[in-house]
Amino acid sequence: MDNTYNPFDKMQFTYNNCFLCGSKDVSQKTLEHVFPKWLLKRFELWNKQIQLLNGTLISYRQLTIPCCNKCNNEYLSRIENKFRRAVDNGYDAFLNLDEETIFLWSAKILYGLLYKQLSLPFDRKSPRLGTITSPDLLEKYRILHLLLQGARYKTKYEGKPWSIFIFQSQEYKDERDFDYFDGLFSLVLGIRIGRVSFVICFEDAGIQKVMFEDYFRDLQEISLHPIQFKEIIAKVHYKQILFRKNPFFMVVEGKENDRTVLVNQPTGDLFDEWDFEDYSKILSLFFKPYGLHLKDIYHPPGKTISFLYGEEGEVKHIPK
Repeated sequence: MDNTYNPFDKMQFTYNNCFLCGSKDVSQKTLEHVFPKWLLKRFELWNKQIQLLNGTLISYRQLTIPCCNKCNNEYLSRIENKFRRAVDNGYDAFLNLDEETIFLWSAKILYGLLYKQLSLPFDRKSPRLGTITSPDLLEKYRILHLLLQGARYKTKYEGKPWSIFIFQSQEYKDERDFDYFDGLFSLVLGIRIGRVSFVICFEDAGIQKVMFEDYFRDLQEISLHPIQFKEIIAKVHYKQILFRKNPFFMVVEGKENDRTVLVNQPTGDLFDEWDFEDYSKILSLFFKPYGLHLKDIYHPPGKTISFLYGEEGEVKHIPK
């Protein structure tokens, strides 16, 4: 098994390398869209903009990263086709999609966004300030890059590296059918694609799945309003911020292009205490497009507005 590429050893992140395997073969170099072209076209995102870490905006179509022909048109294409086919066939089909495909599809987006920002100046007027993302910052994503190699190698998992929550969403048949959020430091990503939406914790060793499974169960029986999906992202994102112990991952390489990822869950007191005011501040960022501010959301000493459940614990049904 040839798994020698590790950009983190010498911090070699350049546009001369394939972002996934590290190939420097210029003749095989292609550009991979961080967000797939079918997604950009379907939701008219080609010329829409996304905000980067430094606050600047860039169009989705400009988010491309270097990728060799084999990784682009073989490994990533295989994942893309499976993911798109499940989305096209609706919510029930997506529920039956294997979680590794969802993880790899999502991990490429998060890691790709960071990689792209290594090539962009923090301030175009002052190039000496360096790039938006630094190699030191990308160091935090060493494990994510290692797990992302599952796109290239057949991988078995002893334990689950991630938590994934899948929901059905209301559909509008226009630009309102797309939502995206990533927590670059919490390693949480949420995306809504038409009737399909999901939230993923990339490296929590499946802990959030256990903790939130019962809480989210009834919500998976309804079509969520966009504001409800945003509240779910906020909850998972904030809970992950409170995570105080990192799981341990180890990769055992096989002899014939396969490997096993061993996941060791931490034990004991895993999270800091939930603070309703801090959570409300995060929630206010998600609810701002709806005209809601912190004073509307947080009611001291420990009550926060919710669009998911009512006072008696009943699921709220919000019309379009």
